[in-house]
Amino acid sequence: MFVRFVLHIVFLFSCFTGSAQIFKNIEKSIDKDSILKILKASKVNLVRLSDTNHRKGVYLLNLAENLTDTMNDINLKILVNRHRLEYFIDIRDTVMAEEYLRKNLVLIEKVGDKRELGLHYERIGALRSFQKRRKEEEMAAFKTASELLNKYGEKRDLIEANYNLGVIY
Repeated sequence: MFVRFVLHIVFLFSCFTGSAQIFKNIEKSIDKDSILKILKASKVNLVRLSDTNHRKGVYLLNLAENLTDTMNDINLKILVNRHRLEYFIDIRDTVMAEEYLRKNLVLIEKVGDKRELGLHYERIGALRSFQKRRKEEEMAAFKTASELLNKYGEKRDLIEANYNLGVIY
């Protein structure tokens, strides 16, 4: 807990001072587990209904993205982008959601992860579901997601995709 607090303070200091050397020192102490903990804390705060928690959740999501950008882990970047995408879909920010869809697709194609591609199509379907004019794209996205996740995903991955297909039918 103390180490995370110190890293947080040092990160803020480096953002305000622009000190590249301080940020490089942080990079050495941040690992995948740290990013996963930040993402989890972000998600917990984003579902709470207070402005303070929401701001904290967004801050943590931004922090995870900034820290991940300094790492050479494409799969972690995909995960962080997926969290960002889910957030933008939840708040109905279609412009940013479309941007993260594009960013993530480039990364997913680079690694060739079929499960992640299925999850990506599920997010496309979710975005299209509240863009009422794109029902055909919504249906196609959820079908593709279901097919990919059925073949390459985990059982829990299929629940949402199949639920959404059921709602459409």
